[in-house]
Amino acid sequence: MSIQKGRQGLGTIYTNVFILLGHVFKDQTHPARYNSKLTQPSKREGERESNMSGCPGKNSWPELVGKDGEGAKTTIERENSNVDAIVLLDGTPVTRDFRCDRVWVWVDSNGHVVRPPTIG
Repeated sequence: MSIQKGRQGLGTIYTNVFILLGHVFKDQTHPARYNSKLTQPSKREGERESNMSGCPGKNSWPELVGKDGEGAKTTIERENSNVDAIVLLDGTPVTRDFRCDRVWVWVDSNGHVVRPPTIG
């Protein structure tokens, strides 16, 4: 019985430390996020086009809609060597930050591109 009480106490300590650290670092920004030339801070959807204009190379591939997702990935990475194309099933939750070095390639259950891949 004393072992269980000890475990509960330790869990409470870990929880309190986690909460305390969250408060201490809540206003801190990860330095690597802003030091990269290819990464920009999060923006609202309405500002997406202005963000893309600051990214090097091609930034949109509407011609790939309906094509195979893996083939689209290869095409995107060949046409813009600054990006990594990531193939995902349409509707998969993703991070909302804007990055010049990333292109989401949204595919349906058959692996076909369903929206124009764009930098972000």
